[in-house]
Amino acid sequence: PTGRHHVNRNQRLGESGSMIAALGISILGIASRTIPSATNFVGLCTGLSGLATLIVPIGDIAGAVFGLGAIAWFILIGLHLIRFQRQA
Repeated sequence: PTGRHHVNRNQRLGESGSMIAALGISILGIASRTIPSATNFVGLCTGLSGLATLIVPIGDIAGAVFGLGAIAWFILIGLHLIRFQRQA
């Protein structure tokens, strides 16, 4: 590493591991049609970009997409849960 913050593969795996949940929940949301399509799309993109952080040449870019996508996905899931609770 030359002056840049070096993130090893194990650290990236830990980061992307948390978004496997986004990927899984989005797949289940598509299958059950209980989560809005836009939320599922953001979750799929976020989960896949989290996994892409393991690929060293694109890890930094994938990490940025992963981080921003995670924020958006958590907000969208939260809004969905609030709406779902009000309907129940």
